[in-house]
Amino acid sequence: MAKLFDEIKSSFHRGNNMVRKLILSNIAVFLAVNAVILSAYLFTRDRTNADFINHWIYMPADPMKFLFRPWTIFTYMFVHEDILHILFNMLWLYFMGSIFQEYLGNIKLLKAYIYGGLSGGAFYMLGMNMFPVLRESGFYPYPLHGASAGVMAIIVGIATLLPNYQIRFFFLDLKLKYIAAFMIVLSFIGMYSSNPGGNLAHLGGAITGFLYIRYLSKQTVLDRIEESIVSLWNKIFKKNRDEKKIYRTYTTHMRVQNTRKPNQDEIDAILDKISKSGYESLSHSERETLFKASKDDI
Repeated sequence: MAKLFDEIKSSFHRGNNMVRKLILSNIAVFLAVNAVILSAYLFTRDRTNADFINHWIYMPADPMKFLFRPWTIFTYMFVHEDILHILFNMLWLYFMGSIFQEYLGNIKLLKAYIYGGLSGGAFYMLGMNMFPVLRESGFYPYPLHGASAGVMAIIVGIATLLPNYQIRFFFLDLKLKYIAAFMIVLSFIGMYSSNPGGNLAHLGGAITGFLYIRYLSKQTVLDRIEESIVSLWNKIFKKNRDEKKIYRTYTTHMRVQNTRKPNQDEIDAILDKISKSGYESLSHSERETLFKASKDDI
């Protein structure tokens, strides 16, 4: 256990790290919301203040209510109800997000999280209103909150890219494709539980994670426009060259000797090869190219 905490602590001291940024953002929002709720309670002795505050940041299932609070489709994915809720989401984000970030970089990790959260919110609203059994149930008034949909997109996304990648889970070596499948099955089963809305969001995030990885192998005009915007952003806000950065891989430690920036066609070809034959099929130079491409900044 001590080794695990040392590893997490070490990862948080590395350079540009989107996993760290997302975890800290979720924790900061959790602490801020609870600080406001506690302060309001201490001054007013009214416990309903929590309901009032959550009313403006949780995502409602009712489309009419959502029309007056459209920002909640974004805010909900950074808000958690209690310690256990945020703890388990952040642990999944740390372990699976670290692998995702290692192979695909910071920007794509952030996109997977946001896209997964947005689609999770859409699935939640559509499902809760499409199926009469859910609309007429006592669960309909309960709004959506939590990072689970974004985290599911990351889990399924990296499992789609590296299905046979193994991680140690207690005393077992489990492949990512089995972990992702287990999480999806749990979400389907959860449709019969006390959290059908949350599990609808999980499934939306899972589908988005799968489609996002498939999408990465195809570049469109929108991708070129997006790359131009990112390039302009990086030129305006140049990173601090004095910032010390340490890059580590879980399967191999290597130094990138070729300083030429890989182009998108090379990256797409490598990702396509991984999806067909697995990461182990890559040559040393291809692994080097992928490792260098993963060091994108935001």
